[in-house]
Amino acid sequence: MQFSISLLVLGAVAPLLSGASPVGQLSEINKRVIPGCKVHQEWIGDWSEAGLSRKRTKFTTELVNPKDICRYFNCLGMSNQQCWWDEGLGGQIVDGSFAFGAGHGTYLGCLANAMDQWARDNGCEIV
Repeated sequence: MQFSISLLVLGAVAPLLSGASPVGQLSEINKRVIPGCKVHQEWIGDWSEAGLSRKRTKFTTELVNPKDICRYFNCLGMSNQQCWWDEGLGGQIVDGSFAFGAGHGTYLGCLANAMDQWARDNGCEIV
């Protein structure tokens, strides 16, 4: 029992020893906030590939770089993520594979979470 209590104490003290500060993390996010920025997503299409449903989504922004979405729009249910800027479509494109059928719900949840977190971190409005 003493061993597990020691681990609990160490787990509680470790963040303090490492110098990690939630306030520092918030100030880093606040440096990125751009007043008046907007983010938008548009479903481009989907198709079947290797037994999976491949989804393509376009992201556009005002006042903030859309390339950041690649870090956010990546979830456990997605495989083989591809991310690139498409001049012809005028936006950041993200492709990802999801389970055929039931994966559509996973895609929608992943998309909603990515948009919410991206907008929150950059101080943007979702339009």
